[in-house]
Amino acid sequence: MKKINIKNRYAIWIDHHKAIMLCADAGGNLTEEDMLSPLSFSGKYFGEETNKINSSGHIVSNESHRQHKEENDFNGFLKHIVAKLNQPEGLLILGPGDARHELQNAVEKEKSLKGLTLENRPADKMNEFELTSAMKAYFHLS
Repeated sequence: MKKINIKNRYAIWIDHHKAIMLCADAGGNLTEEDMLSPLSFSGKYFGEETNKINSSGHIVSNESHRQHKEENDFNGFLKHIVAKLNQPEGLLILGPGDARHELQNAVEKEKSLKGLTLENRPADKMNEFELTSAMKAYFHLS
């Protein structure tokens, strides 16, 4: 028996606080998933707010430590999104700012997604209905 390879089409709206992922299967059925970024939670840290000097005499900046942690958390969020792409045929990435470019870079680094048709477009805040309309127009879905 020959295995049928069904491809899915995806549209993702992303910013640094959340992502909305839509998937259209070969039958035209749409599924939606909302994902919150680790950066969507408040970054309040309790305790010392001053820089510290470590044992080797270097100044340890709390701000640079916080930025490094946020960058690592967001990169983990991007990897989580890329892992959810199941046999993609095409991908439409929408969103404001740098988050959509960072997602595009994460997708392009994934070896299993080489040759994926990808479109990256700027878009302001979108809800599920607006994302669905953009996806249907881009992929010519009915």
